[in-house]
Amino acid sequence: MNATSINIDIDARQPIAALARLRGAVAASTAIHKVAAEAVARDLRPWFVARNAQKSRHTESNYWAQVAEAIHTTASTESGTITIRHPGIRWHRYGGTIHAKPGKAMAIPLRDALYGVWPSEYFPSRKDAFVFRHRGKAFLAARPERGVGQGRGKRQLRILYLLLKSVSKGPDESVLPPAAQMQATAAEAVNTFINRATAGRTK
Repeated sequence: MNATSINIDIDARQPIAALARLRGAVAASTAIHKVAAEAVARDLRPWFVARNAQKSRHTESNYWAQVAEAIHTTASTESGTITIRHPGIRWHRYGGTIHAKPGKAMAIPLRDALYGVWPSEYFPSRKDAFVFRHRGKAFLAARPERGVGQGRGKRQLRILYLLLKSVSKGPDESVLPPAAQMQATAAEAVNTFINRATAGRTK
C-alpha cells in the first residue's frame, strides 16, 4: 500500500468552456486548472496547520504542520491537481494497515496517565530504554533519573512506547476539507478569474 501521497483532482470543465470562447481551448484549460488548484492549495495549508494545533493536545508530533508544507500543485490542459506527498498521509485519509520493517517494530508514544506528560517530556533519550513485556504486549520502557516527575523513593518503571508489528485504522474523511467546500473554493477563484478576463484585465 502506498501511504505517501494524496492527489486531489479539481473538476473545472464548465468554466473552461466559458473562458475558451475568449482565449481558445488550450489556453483556457491550462489557466483554469491552475487557478482552481492553487486556490484549493491555499486553503489546505491553514487547514492542516489548524489540525496540527488541535492534535497537539493529544500527540507530541508536528506531523500535520509538515503535511501543510508538502502541498504542491500541477496544471495542464487535462487537469489541475493538488498533491500532498508526505509519509503516512494516504493511510491517515483512507485507512489500511502499515507493517513495520522486518525485525523492527513501530513505537507508538503513550501518554503517562499519572503525570500527564509525553515520553519525550521526561525521557528525551532512548539510550537507556529497554523492551518490557506485559500480558502479551511489548513496550519500550525506562527508569528515569530520580527527581523527574517522582518522589525520593525507588525509580519507577515508566512505559514510553507501545511496540507493534503493524497498525491498522479505518478511513478518516476529516483529514481533508469536505469535497463540496474544496469545489466551492475552486469555483469562486475561477469565477473571479473569468470576470477579470472578460473585463480585459487578464493577459
